[in-house]
Parts: sequence; structure tokens; C-alpha cells
Amino acid sequence: MRLMPNTGIKYKLFMSQISLILVAVLSFFVISVSYFIVKAKNDAEVNLRYASSITVSNISNEINSMETCIYFASYNTDIASILSDEEELSVFDMWGNYNYVCRSLNLSQLNCKLPVTLTLYPTSDNIVIYDGLYTVSADTIKTAKWYRDSEKNSTKFHYFTETEDDISKFCIVNTLYNPDNLSEVVGYIKISTDLSIFRDIMQDFAMTNEESILLNNDGDIICTLSGKSYAADIAGSFINISSDKLDTLKIDRTKYFLIQSKTEDERYSTVGLQAVSSVYKDIYFMAVILLIILLLIIIISFVVSHLISGSIISSLDTLINAMKMSKLGELKTIEAPNSGNNELNDAINAYNNMVTNIENLIEYNNSHLETLKKYEFNFLQMQIKPHFLYNTLNLIQCLAKENKPDDVTALIKNLSKFYRTSLHTKGDFVKIENELEHISYYVAIENVKHDNSIKLDIDISEDIMNFSIPKITLQPIVENSIIHGILEKEQPQGTVSITAKKENDDIYIYIKDDGVGISPAKIEEIKKGETDRIGVLNTDKRLKLFFGNEYGLTIEGKENEYTLVTIKIKGVKFYDKNYDC
Repeated sequence: MRLMPNTGIKYKLFMSQISLILVAVLSFFVISVSYFIVKAKNDAEVNLRYASSITVSNISNEINSMETCIYFASYNTDIASILSDEEELSVFDMWGNYNYVCRSLNLSQLNCKLPVTLTLYPTSDNIVIYDGLYTVSADTIKTAKWYRDSEKNSTKFHYFTETEDDISKFCIVNTLYNPDNLSEVVGYIKISTDLSIFRDIMQDFAMTNEESILLNNDGDIICTLSGKSYAADIAGSFINISSDKLDTLKIDRTKYFLIQSKTEDERYSTVGLQAVSSVYKDIYFMAVILLIILLLIIIISFVVSHLISGSIISSLDTLINAMKMSKLGELKTIEAPNSGNNELNDAINAYNNMVTNIENLIEYNNSHLETLKKYEFNFLQMQIKPHFLYNTLNLIQCLAKENKPDDVTALIKNLSKFYRTSLHTKGDFVKIENELEHISYYVAIENVKHDNSIKLDIDISEDIMNFSIPKITLQPIVENSIIHGILEKEQPQGTVSITAKKENDDIYIYIKDDGVGISPAKIEEIKKGETDRIGVLNTDKRLKLFFGNEYGLTIEGKENEYTLVTIKIKGVKFYDKNYDC
């Protein structure tokens, strides 16, 4: 398949240069953008993994510190022993217990580097004085979720978050048992710290993270860098984030890259999030800048390619324009430009020689064809006219010998009209109407000889009558229909019918007789020229000479029934000068 079949060589050369530049530029653009997209994603994965792992590691250390602190306070057997005392104590003894508990809790807090708060919840109300800060009655926490959870599942520690005085806190609770009866709960001790401490750690190591989320091993969110709360379905999906590769998750119409990092004991994990748009933000900016640069390169290449192709092809413009004019029929020699281009000068000289030879050849060919056309037409017409005249004069001679002056008079009258129609009309073409009139004179002449045994039936519409037809086209066909068709019947009488139709730009004239018909073998002889029916052959040649090989005569028929000759000519009105010599 050819590319740009209707464009000039100048533009093909120009487009080929531009195409090569565009392919190179676009390939560079696509490869560069693809590389930076992959690199940006890899960088985001590395940053998220590092930030998440170091964040969870530091937070885990802080939680371990809290666990150590509560562990130290919880396993002070003196506190458990005090809380397990079943005797009613005086207020003085209860204050003594309170002071001891406060000293023990303060001592435990010294083991924790975080600012934490330790609170004791005794189950018995007559053991210690309650101040609402260090000591609180267990009755006040029986509705708390962590309390109900501890009753259902007695584990070492319970972890949870709570909000107190509009401050979110991370808490760890341990259950205290009677040293003498380990099935008896004598109180609870809670350590808590402000969640903002964990957020500060997240912020310190956030790097490119837009969000960090701290989870426990149950998938519960402990805290987030943004302080934002998430829907249950979104929160539940964080625990399933991969720690091996970058995952994607859509949150509130924003698509994020995520990766999870867990502690060694897998009790905690952090999920780092970064919006995909922010990862590729620099890529978008870089792509725009790169695209602008490439567009400038393309524009400069466009101008340079246009100038180069123009300089290469400009010297051929004269030759190209001359060739375009020759296509329109205007053949002219041209002068070679002073370009110093030997190849161009050779091409122009060759073109001038070609134009000169073509003009001489056209002049010779037109003269030769016109002469040949006239000679052949006159030759064919001379064959037709003497043939018919000989037969007619022979008929007149016979009638004169038979002393039939009226028939001779009628015959001579029709003969004069016949020749006046064929000889006095200028040009080689007549109207179909005139040609039919010519046929009527001929049939009248034949009826004089054959006792009016021939009937001529013409059925042609008026709109066809004004079309052109070569002179003496129908007469040889009608003559054959009479002589070789009707007159060869046992009873020599019959009808010659003439009809016509116009189809597209052609005229079809049908001449049919009800004579003896014609055999397929005879039709083949006529086609091959192996026949004495010279009028039919000459008529076919004349039509092909004037109109082309697709025009002429077609013969068909059936023995003892009919013969049909179809004449196909080009449909041209009589006034058309192209057919009026």
C-alpha cells in the first residue's frame, strides 16, 4: 500500500524528515516519562517502607517502656497484699495505704522515659483513700469496654485508647490478684500516655508520607498521623496491606500507595500512605516541561526540514509545473534555470526533447488518422452505394422491359428521394428520423418489384428521433432482412419491424424480420467475414470506426422464425458538433 499517493515529492521528502524526527522525539518522550514513572514509584516504595519500619520500631520501643513500667508497678507484691486485706481499716490506715501506693507508682514512673500516668483501681472500697488521680474506685470503670473485656478474657495486658478531657490517650491495663488466692481480682492498674507522643514520632519519620497509621495485631487503629478517623471497611483493609510490595487503595476518591511494616513480635504495625498524585506530581511537571521542549524541537525541525526540502526541490518547480501543464494538454518546452544542477538540466533537456517528439507524433498521428478515417469511410460508403444502385437500376430495367411505365415512374421518384436524402445532407451523420425516411423510400422501391409484399413497421418514440446516426446505417440491414429473409420464404411476404430505446448514454435500434431466420453457423460466418453480405459487414465496421469497438451490430435469430439485428450507437443529439463533419 502506497503512502501519500496524491502528494508531491517535495512534501514526501518533507514528511519523511518530519516523520523521522517525530519518531525519535516521541520515542524519547515516552521512554523518559516511563522511566521516571517507574523510578518515582520505586522511590515511593523505598521511602514508605523505611518511614513505616523506623516509625513502628520507635513506637514499639515506647510501648515496651510503658509495659516495663506497668509491669514493675503491677508486680509489687506489697500493693497486691494491701489490696487483698479483708479487714475494715481506719481512715488513718487507708491514708497510710494511699501514701504507700502513691510512692510506689511514682517510683515506677521513673522507669519510663515517656510522660505517663499510673492509676490504681482497687475492687475493695475500704483499703485506700481515693483521690481521683492516682486511686479510683473500681466501681467507676465497670461500664468501660476494657473492663468488660478483661472479665471475659484474662490476659497479661489490655491495650486500648480512650479520650479523657478531649485528650486521646493510649492505655495499658494489668489485673492485680490476691497473692494468697490467684483467682481473686483485687484491683487494676492502668498506665496511659498522650497519643500526640506517637504522632510526634510519626511526624519525625514521616519523610514523604502523607499519612501514617498505627495498628495493633487485631487490626484496630491506635492512632493516625493526621488524627483522622476511618470508616470500618477502610480501617479493616489496612491490616491486610502487604509488607513486601507497594499496594494501592482508594480512600474518599483519592488513590494511595500503601505499605505496611510490623514489629518483630508482630504486635504492632504501621501503614504508610502517600497519594498517587503526589508521587507523580513532579513527573507531571517534568513531563510538561519536557513536552514544551520537545514541541520547540519539533517546530524548529519543521522549519529546518521545510527549508531543506524547499531548497532541494525548488529547482525542480519549473519542470514540475511544465509537467502539470502537459497533463492538461499544454505541451511547451521550458528553459533550464541557472542552478548549476547538471542532473536538473539533463532532466529538462530530456523533457524538451520528449515534448518536441510528442508534438510531432500527435501532428502526424492526427493527420494520418483523419486521412485513414476519411479513406476508410469513403471506401465503405462506395461499397454500399454502388451495391444498392446496381440492384435498383437492374429493377428499373426489368420494369421498363415489362412495359410498366407507372411502376417505373414510382420507382424513379422513390429512387430520387432516396439519393436526395443520402447525398444532399451535409456531413457523415443524419437524424434517426431522416435515416428512417431514407428506409421508407428503399422499402417502397422494393415493394414495386415484389408486389407490395413487404410491410415496414416503425415504432420509435419522438425523443429518440433527434439523435444522430451515420448515414446509410439502416438501409443495408433492412436490405438483408428483405433479400435474405422475407424473399426466401415459400410465400415471399413479411414484415420488417424497427424499434429503438435509449439506455444510459447509448441508443439501441432493433431491426427484426419474420423471414426464414438464420442459423448459428451463418451468424459465425458473418462475424468472421466469410459471407457475401458485404452491407452488414461494412455497416459494422463503420460504426466501430466512429464510436469504438464496443459499438456496432449484434445478430441473433432462429431458423424458419426470425432474424434480429441490434444496432448499438452512442447517444448524441444531432446538433452535437463532434459528430457533424
